[in-house]
Amino acid sequence: MVFLDFKLASEWTLGPTDGSYWVVEDRFAAGAYPSRKEPPEPGQIPDNTKALLEAGITCFVNLTEDQPGSGAPEEGFHHYHDYVDGTAVVVAHPIVDVSVPT
Repeated sequence: MVFLDFKLASEWTLGPTDGSYWVVEDRFAAGAYPSRKEPPEPGQIPDNTKALLEAGITCFVNLTEDQPGSGAPEEGFHHYHDYVDGTAVVVAHPIVDVSVPT
């Protein structure tokens, strides 16, 4: 078994976007859904998604109930999944709103 020794970032170390912070600096970020309500112009990546990719994020863990193909995006947000395809993976572990995961 391999154990990696990563130091947690200082509390509230600003992340690559306004809605994120580093948990382990330059390795593991947490934050808000990386999208916006309006879709970007054709051929462009949403600003928040682009900033996360440029910061080296290669795996997105999505904890929202909303998944592509399940209906309208949450609160009208535009999905980011298609913009990270081939660059990063999206792992979905949806947590039902107002509930506690097992």
